[in-house]
Amino acid sequence: MYFLLMILFFISIVLTENSKACITLCIRDSNSFICSFSYDFDTCLAYVTINKRNLAKSSLFYIEEDEPVTWTSKYGSITFNQIGNQLPICGMNEKGLAVTLMWLDGTEYPEKDDRKALTELQWVQYQLDNSASIQEVIESNSKIRISRTSIVPLHYFIIDKYAHSAVIEFLNREMVVYKNDQLPLEVLPNTTYKDILNSYFQSKGEYPDNTDNSNDLLRFNKTVKMIQEFDKQHSTDIIKYSFDVLESVKCSNTRWNIVFDIKREQIYYRTRENPQVRTINIDDFNYDCDSPQKIIDINQPIIAYSCDFGHLILI
Repeated sequence: MYFLLMILFFISIVLTENSKACITLCIRDSNSFICSFSYDFDTCLAYVTINKRNLAKSSLFYIEEDEPVTWTSKYGSITFNQIGNQLPICGMNEKGLAVTLMWLDGTEYPEKDDRKALTELQWVQYQLDNSASIQEVIESNSKIRISRTSIVPLHYFIIDKYAHSAVIEFLNREMVVYKNDQLPLEVLPNTTYKDILNSYFQSKGEYPDNTDNSNDLLRFNKTVKMIQEFDKQHSTDIIKYSFDVLESVKCSNTRWNIVFDIKREQIYYRTRENPQVRTINIDDFNYDCDSPQKIIDINQPIIAYSCDFGHLILI
């Protein structure tokens, strides 16, 4: 019953207009490729979760018309979970694959077919459990699908250790993928990538100063401009600059800023309730399935984690 109440609470929030203002971006230099995520929502309650490898899993919800997916996790991961275990908002696995999600009106998940199904949030965990590259994420579409009964319309930004990035959307009941030359600007707000790219070129990258940051085109244009400015500044700290970009496009309900350093396998994050930047090293954790499960409140005032898990909560 508690889990059902949490789901109903989540649904009541995400159906408000103020929840639709997240953004993901990628900044690169000669030594790094960084994925940054701003999560804009009406509550900051969440946990950072250590997910284990070699753990048997299945779709959390049995949907009468769909056959559930079953799998055994290949990789450990660290995720940011607001709704419950195995339902992440974003995360990165030990192979350097990171996934974020954003609201997308117009999303239409696939029709029922012979593939097994899971929900829109558990799709993120499935990819972190099973994929080491964007190509593997794309190939999984032949085996599994997001159930058309999933409630929240989403699209996804993915980056891997090979410095490849992709946007994945579900439009007209089909998976749509943007990568390589189809992804000239590595920025994704709450608009289809095709539409926001067209709007950007039509606006010539300009934006009115009096426009609120909740406007997708303004946030996109601001972000692209700052990324281009970073390319000219060779001495700037890329992690600090990534947070600066997120700060420049924050909204009234911005809750989390999360920065994934893919090459170094580190995660930096801060929240509105605790603006101190905290650091997680992916390699510091034991992902064996027989080790204790560990989580921590996302707002916990901890500057850095260590491999002894001294600050983590056991469940």
